[in-house]
Order: sequence, then structure tokens, then C-alpha cells
Amino acid sequence: MTRDELIKEGLSIAINDNPKAIEEMKGKLSDYLDKNGSDPQIRDVIRVLETYLEEYKNSDFEMCCEIAEPIFDRLSNPSNWDFYDIVILHMVVDYAGTYSQTYEIAENILKKLEEHKHRKTYKNIKIWTFLNSMLRMLRAKYFEMDDLVIPEDLDKKFSNYFDIFMEISNDREFDVLREIARIRKGLFYNDVELTNRGFERLKKLRVKDVYKMMEKDVQEFGFLTDARKSKNQLLITIGQNLHKLRTEANMSVKDLAKVIGRAPHYISNVEAGKQVASPNTLTTLGDFFGVATSYFRGTGNGGDDAVEKERALIIADINSRIQNFSQENLKYIHNMVKGFPANKD
Repeated sequence: MTRDELIKEGLSIAINDNPKAIEEMKGKLSDYLDKNGSDPQIRDVIRVLETYLEEYKNSDFEMCCEIAEPIFDRLSNPSNWDFYDIVILHMVVDYAGTYSQTYEIAENILKKLEEHKHRKTYKNIKIWTFLNSMLRMLRAKYFEMDDLVIPEDLDKKFSNYFDIFMEISNDREFDVLREIARIRKGLFYNDVELTNRGFERLKKLRVKDVYKMMEKDVQEFGFLTDARKSKNQLLITIGQNLHKLRTEANMSVKDLAKVIGRAPHYISNVEAGKQVASPNTLTTLGDFFGVATSYFRGTGNGGDDAVEKERALIIADINSRIQNFSQENLKYIHNMVKGFPANKD
């Protein structure tokens, strides 16, 4: 298989939501790099696969952004893009750092794409660039805004992209994508009727996998009409409870970030209620502090009950201390605790 064939196959496999196939493709691309040396484009195709795999397995938006970041760094100058660079970027544009960066990258993709109008995939790439960019703007509205007012520039960009998307996706082959766009517009503007209409049409189109995917979107954005305020309160509650556990364990933001493998600013934003913590991250934090994930949401008794609170503090203290232990000491402790009973008594 030639280099170009590998790239084409890798990018096509990424969108199939088949973890096994994605892992196998990553292996093929890695083997190519081992035999032929450094190839930035092949490396970025691997990053696309890793991003889609992370989204498929954990739905961890922050981690997907971290995986995709080197792609945006390498392709910061649009004048150097070739066709494969455009294809790579349009697949991860929804993982750009901010919605403003997303818009800038999307605009550059659309401009450079005009040089390739003769290609069969031209229209598909254009349509998906709009659709993926709208998803990033939707995430910005729910997870990055400090209040309920949508910034005027974000509102205009989303509305403009939606209108263009609907205009160019008028073929029957794009019927499913049009309903996805309608649902995302409904989520963006808290339009229950529009969102429900999109789901009804998806049901008629008999696309169960897409229907489930969009249900996942609805859960991610906590949709709801007035539930937006409830979601803001939930973010604040999660942040307050995380801050409480961290400070009671005498840990700095930097210490906790290092333990769970995230950036310090991520912890700070979660504690401030400005950023959502994915279910995967809450599970990791819960395991570290010895509490159920429901504790962070304020629906569990993790830190309210005196016994559970003491237990959480002890576990956090142990976890914090063992970070600097030698391998020999860790093995000693591991062998010792293996003989302890598994219950809490």
C-alpha cells in the first residue's frame, strides 16, 4: 500500500466508529513511520484516529482537544496546506482551542478547498466543515460562556454557518446531516420544537446509530429550555465539591492536575464552574478521592457523612504521598495491602 493510499484509508476508517478497525489502522501507520522515518502528515492522520477513538470511548472533549492541538500547530499557515492537510483539518476542526479559532480555521479550509473543486469529495468536505464547526460553537455556548447571553459574534457565526449548510446540503444523500444540523440549532437556541422535529425525522429515516449519537449530544449539553440555569448550577456545585476535597487534602491545583494527567488551568476552570468535567474525569477524581461521582454533583453523601469524609481524606492523602515513592517501596506497599480484606470495615 502506497503512502497516499494509507492516508486515504486512515481518514476513511476514522469516521466509522469501529475502535478495533481504528486501532489496526493506527498500527499500519505506525509501522510505516518505523520503516520510512518521520512524516508529519502520517503522524497527523494517527492523531485524527486517536481523537476519534477518544471521542468514541470516553467522549472527553478536553482530551480530544489536547490530542488534536499539534495538528493545528503544524498547519498554522494555510498557504502551505495541500489537499490531505485540508481533509485532516476538517475532521478535527471541532477540537480547536476556542470557537474563534474554529471559525478562523474553518474559513481557511473553505477558501483553500476552492482550489480543489474538481475533486469528488469537495462537497462532502465543505458540508462536514460547516457541521463540525457548528458543533464546536455549540460546545462553546454551553461550556465556555460565563452567563446565559450568547455573544453576538458567536450567534452570527453559528446562524451564518447553519444557513449556508442548509443551502448546500439539499440533495437527498444529505437528509440525515440536515436533521443533525437542525437538532444542533435547536440545542444552540434552546428551541425544543426544532430539536424534537429533528429527532422525529431521524426516526423516520431509520438511522438508529445517528439517533443514539444525537441523544448523546442532548445529554452532553444538558438540554432543556430552563435547564440551562440548572446546568450552570451543576457546574458550580461540581467545582465547589472538587475544591473542597482538594483543599481538605492539602493539595495544590498543580498537584491534583499532575495526579490525574490534566493541565492546571483545567482543574481551575472546573473548580470555578466555567468548564464541564467529563464523566471519565469525574470517575478518575472520584477514584482518587475515594468518593462516588454522585458526590461531585451533590447527590451523594460522599463528603457529608463524617465517616465517608474521613475515608475520602485518607485515600487522597495516601494517593498524594505515594506519588514520590520509589518503585521498591511501591511494590512493598502493594504486596502488603493485597492481604487486606476488600470491604470497608
